[in-house]
Amino acid sequence: MMKLWQTLLLSLLGLSALSAQSDPYYTVQIGTFIDAKPSDFEGLRDIGFVHARELDGNLVEIYLG
Repeated sequence: MMKLWQTLLLSLLGLSALSAQSDPYYTVQIGTFIDAKPSDFEGLRDIGFVHARELDGNLVEIYLG
């Protein structure tokens, strides 16, 4: 009986994991820029979420997702 419950629980968890993956997500690196400001990328906000990652030497990697 315990094995049946474990199988049922694993099946339900698997189904919930599959349904969570139905929405595709993506991230595209737009580029690496020197002294980039958020206002430089206002036009991209209509397309998706803009994310910046600061690097050394005033470099900023810009991603769109």
